[in-house]
Amino acid sequence: MTSFIEDIHFTFCDIKKPLCREWEKALDKYLLPNQQVNFTVFDDTLDAYTDTFDCIVSPANSIAQLTGSFDAVISRMFETDIAFRRLGLVTVTSHCQSYLHATYNGYLSPGMSLIVPMHEFHEPKFQCRYIALCPTMRLPDDCRWNKEVVYNGMWNLLCEILRHNRTHPDDQIKSVFMTGLGTGVGGFPVETCAAQMILAYKHFMQNLAKPRPVTTWTDGNILGMEIDETVYMGMPDLMSNDDESEQSVNITDENADGTKTDGKKEKWFVKNLGVLNSMFSRRKSSDEGIVGGGQENMESVETKHDNSNVSVTR
Repeated sequence: MTSFIEDIHFTFCDIKKPLCREWEKALDKYLLPNQQVNFTVFDDTLDAYTDTFDCIVSPANSIAQLTGSFDAVISRMFETDIAFRRLGLVTVTSHCQSYLHATYNGYLSPGMSLIVPMHEFHEPKFQCRYIALCPTMRLPDDCRWNKEVVYNGMWNLLCEILRHNRTHPDDQIKSVFMTGLGTGVGGFPVETCAAQMILAYKHFMQNLAKPRPVTTWTDGNILGMEIDETVYMGMPDLMSNDDESEQSVNITDENADGTKTDGKKEKWFVKNLGVLNSMFSRRKSSDEGIVGGGQENMESVETKHDNSNVSVTR
């Protein structure tokens, strides 16, 4: 099964140097050397790219309006004079929307993915045959509130490619060109975006390699911890000052040694303390048994973190 996807090559392209650096860091952190070779980071524009690819990813909106930002670049790539002479004034947006209406009644929820065949456009420069719609937002807007949308989008892109390659053995997708997801209008932090894109690939390949199609509570908890870590990477951007827990929080800003505590990090720790306690309790229990020790049993929690006193009270 992995042969349908394990040798696909991804080109991550963006003019944002910080995002390209974060991709490289995430590749080193999450993937083995034999997996890293399936990725190229290209810190320039699409026009400067000289190789070919089978599929290009649109970080589009939920209604497949490919008329702004990188989506407009994709549209211009396909909308050549030759295509218009063959198809009439059929735009990339109208083509993708027609396919989206036939498949999902015209709306693709953020975090989903849909591969749209583009063969009839005969794209000349890159010989691209498919567009993969991967919206991170309903309409162009800030998407930082949806803290795992990049992970979900990358995961579902991989699902779509695997499904396509298994059902189209004579027209498989073997190379994919994509930019950062949600880092433009969406405002997603580049650290979180890069980590979630690579982590989704790591988890996806791990699941494909399982000898049995079984996911235990322990598996789910470990996966959740790694995803949560990516959110924390971009925490200063993702956590606003009014993002308060429903719990009452008492934070000592000055530690015993006179050093200062990062209030936002402490808030994140406190806010997720119950979840972490519940998770560790689950890991102690049998994977096949009843999950116990949940957050509902925690009436009061006291802990120490980085030598600062943190108390949480329901």
